[in-house]
Amino acid sequence: MRKAGLPGPYSSIIFLLLQLCLMKRVGRENVPENVPEKRLQDIMQKMIKNNKITIPELAKDLNVNEKTIKRDIEKLRKDKKIKRIGPDKGGYLEVV
Repeated sequence: MRKAGLPGPYSSIIFLLLQLCLMKRVGRENVPENVPEKRLQDIMQKMIKNNKITIPELAKDLNVNEKTIKRDIEKLRKDKKIKRIGPDKGGYLEVV
């Protein structure tokens, strides 16, 4: 392989492993920090119409992942646009 100018098999494996590690690391850090305001408004409107709406229902309605909805809800809570009423089980989120 070296006579043909190709890297040895071990260097190819190491290179591949390094690429996989970097892809995995970038995947975690590749979460957008800027949440589209329209989606936040849509979430609050849906909560006003139905205060018992679930995260899976919101995700399906807005065509995004459940993790995205959880991040959006956390941002709305941080910005004090929504608040929790009642316990975690059986309670609901209310738009302030």
